[in-house]
Formats: sequence, structure tokens, C-alpha cells
Amino acid sequence: MILFDQLTGTKTEDGTWSFISGPAGAPAAPSTFDEDVDFSAADDGVYVYRYQVTSGGCTSLSTVTVTVGTPNTSPNDECDDAINITAHFSLATTTIPSGTTTFNTAEIWTQGCEKDIATESADSPWVSTPTGDVWFRVPLPTLSPSSDYNVGVSITSSPYINGLQQPMLALYSTGSDCTDLTLLDFSESTTNSLMLVAPLVSSPTRLYIRVGAKSTNEGLFDITLTT
Repeated sequence: MILFDQLTGTKTEDGTWSFISGPAGAPAAPSTFDEDVDFSAADDGVYVYRYQVTSGGCTSLSTVTVTVGTPNTSPNDECDDAINITAHFSLATTTIPSGTTTFNTAEIWTQGCEKDIATESADSPWVSTPTGDVWFRVPLPTLSPSSDYNVGVSITSSPYINGLQQPMLALYSTGSDCTDLTLLDFSESTTNSLMLVAPLVSSPTRLYIRVGAKSTNEGLFDITLTT
């Protein structure tokens, strides 16, 4: 992995790298700004490296975090077994708060298993056939009076060396359970991230997030909810 490629914003070449924290025996910090770092033999854990640039008497510091590890295979590949995501909304009675919350799925992945269809309404909406999928359930606030609002849902694997590539994303709402799903939007990516907006009408009870993998891809990813 070239750590320099993981930096965001305006990047300056010819800075220096240093190792900040992580398991013993961590790969050495790059000796040049764009040197490749081999994590193939690294122990599971979180490794942090710092990039320092000094120019005109001013010093700029940036960090890159690399997560190494074999995640646990998730059995939650059907809507009825969806993983519950809680505490993402301050459940006000009349308003939805604005904000962004990231849910780290570091112990969850999709893998090349059989295609699971929970119900007829939850049949695969994508053009490509997923080789694995995992479901998440987000409890939504009860608004009085009921109100329409949007929730942005994005997934990305960019923080991870073994991240999910070409993710597939589908969003559903429901007033009760998996037998009453309404497909809101869906898409599939050619990179390592994807974002959709869920238009929630008349204060539904739950939002379901379905992440799929194609071409037997597998890996870690994060989910971010934005209101």
C-alpha cells in the first residue's frame, strides 16, 4: 500500500513518514514519500502513520490509519436477520436532527455465498447478480405529526487495506417488517464507495440498508448516515 495515495486534500511531495502506533512488528514507515508499504505479513490491528511536511518554517501533519485483519463472516444475509443499527438519531417528537454518524462495520463483510432473497418484494434490484449480501436495519423516529424527510446513506471501504470493492447498495423502507418492504433506491459502484439518498415518506418505522458484493468480492466497509 502506498500511504501517500491515502492522504486527502492538497498533497505535498517529499514529506517524511513516521510510525505512530500499532501492534508490535509493524511495517516500517516509508523512507520516501511514495514508498510502498507491505502489510501482507502484519498482525491484525490498527496501524497509524504520520506524514510531516515542513515549508517556510511551518509544519503540516497528516495521519493515515490502516486496519489489518480477517473479519468475521456475517450470517446476516437475509432481511429477517438484519443487523440493528441504533443510536443514530436523537429521537425528537417533531424534528429530525441534522448531523452525520458513521457506523463502522469492521467485523462484517460480504462474501461469495449463495444469493438470498428474503421475500418477493426484496428480490435483487441490481443489474449484476450479487454473490453475497448483508442487511442492516435502522429504527426511525416516530414523528407527530408525520413528516417526509431524507436520509443520506453512503458506504466506503477506503479506510481499509482489505476493503470491499465495487459495492452494491439498496435502500428500503417499511412500516412493519420484511414482508412490507418498499424499494427506495439502488445502485452499484465501480470503485470502493457509493452514496444514495433515501426519501422517507410519512414517517416509516424502519430503514433497511442492503450491501451486496459482486464477482465474489469481499472486504470491510463503513456505513455513514446523514440527515
